[in-house]
Amino acid sequence: MAKVNYHTHTYRCQHAKGDVEDYIQYALANGLTTLGFSDHTPWVYEDGYISPIRMRVDQLDEYVQTINTAKIKYDGRIQIFSGLEVEYHPDKLPWLIDLATKHGLDYMILGNHSYPHDEYGSPQCHDFFAIHDIDDIHLYVDVLTKAVESDLFSCIAHPEVFMRGYRKLDDTARLAFEQIITLAKKHDVVLEYNLNGLPFDHLYGIHTYPHPLFWEMAGKAGCKAIIGYDAHFPEAFEQWEDEYQKGMDLLKHCGCTIVDTIPLGKYKK
Repeated sequence: MAKVNYHTHTYRCQHAKGDVEDYIQYALANGLTTLGFSDHTPWVYEDGYISPIRMRVDQLDEYVQTINTAKIKYDGRIQIFSGLEVEYHPDKLPWLIDLATKHGLDYMILGNHSYPHDEYGSPQCHDFFAIHDIDDIHLYVDVLTKAVESDLFSCIAHPEVFMRGYRKLDDTARLAFEQIITLAKKHDVVLEYNLNGLPFDHLYGIHTYPHPLFWEMAGKAGCKAIIGYDAHFPEAFEQWEDEYQKGMDLLKHCGCTIVDTIPLGKYKK
């Protein structure tokens, strides 16, 4: 099984550090054969809002050019792909798909962070990192369902991320696990075992994401799984070597079908 990562951020998202070249050097040094960049997508905000957690629209050209230059430079040494991590914001997606097509992006992954927009602090914004009640879990699953059914996304990043805020393994959480897993199996979509969630386990002293029960259930259902570093700093490929191996061992133990590729170009269909 090749060692890969399709979930990599750069400094452009304002909460990561390092650029394409920095990540490639650490990826090569730590045995990765494929590196996909999927920085947080830019959005256009009609009210002039400027997001503090994603790249700006005027940075996208340079982002893609930097990746395309690296593809040529490192050809034969490591596979490099260009992508975005995208929320399901239906009113913005047609604009984004046109932009992604224009730039020849290789893929988009679903990062179900918020709905119906990401102007955090607004009463209309549902922040799925900070879910505390049952209604928001139902909304999270509903939005994720619509996103998967759109067939735009090559994988579901951190599918059980709502546990970061909810932090209770009750019947509501178990039902949400079951619904997400059933959806992924039905649509043959890859689920990401997200290493970036592990520090929250240490912070809160409980499992958040990736959650062992979720992956046990995913394995029993025969779902496809891929390890994602969700790297926000280049050194992650070095520092999280033990976590990567533990994740692989867990997925194998659970019976998941581990993959090292994701479908490319789904959003173009």
